[in-house]
Amino acid sequence: MKRTVPVAFSVVALLLFSACQGSAAVPPGFQIIEAKTCRNVDAERNPLEPMARFPEGTDQVYCWFSWKEAKPGLEVVATWYYASEDLKILSTPVKLTRIADQGVFSLRMPPGKTLPAGDYRVELTAGRRPLSTVTFTVEKSPPAEKSPQ
Repeated sequence: MKRTVPVAFSVVALLLFSACQGSAAVPPGFQIIEAKTCRNVDAERNPLEPMARFPEGTDQVYCWFSWKEAKPGLEVVATWYYASEDLKILSTPVKLTRIADQGVFSLRMPPGKTLPAGDYRVELTAGRRPLSTVTFTVEKSPPAEKSPQ
């Protein structure tokens, strides 16, 4: 019975240490300056065709972001959600290599598939700290009008 208390305490202490360690890795001045969704990016990772409403048939969306005051090696995670059904799609981490720059995440469907119509969101975090949330919509085309016969 005496062993249970130290083991339980060690587990709690380890969890607290892990939680503190994750948030301590984010530099105090670090921030996402801007984040937006776009149809594409150029070779220098600049956003092309920024938009929040994508047409039906869209198979890829980019989430572009810029930052400042990062510590090289800081990991930023983009978590994509299909908000219409509160469904987590995927999380993608990237390690920043510069103090300030811009980067991009993308959500791509398999060949021949498109993103379902509905609302989406992308949450950018570092060390469990929320940094920015971007929302976008994939629109459903209106039903085609029937021609008179």
